Amino acid sequence: MQVILDTIEYGAQIKKTPVVVGNCTGFAVNRVFFPYTQAACMLVDLGLDPYMIDMVILKGFGMPMGPFRCSSHSCTHPLGHSCNMCLPLASSYVLS
Repeated sequence: MQVILDTIEYGAQIKKTPVVVGNCTGFAVNRVFFPYTQAACMLVDLGLDPYMIDMVILKGFGMPMGPFRCSSHSCTHPLGHSCNMCLPLASSYVLS
């Protein structure tokens, strides 16, 4: 229990919001990542620029990177099958 309390305190010190969840792989990440990526794909399908979407997510929401840059780093795109333009755009990112 002390480890959890210490981790929550450390999260506050680095200005992050820790989330305590049960012991199962990827649950918290998947609950956030999939709707976030699906919404980004929908915006691209509606004609918005994926680079602009990533920039807004990076600067406006404080995420370390947007979903398209994230998918180019991981070489996969979990929602590519449901998004007309996302997979080709994600693979066109130049990694820096």
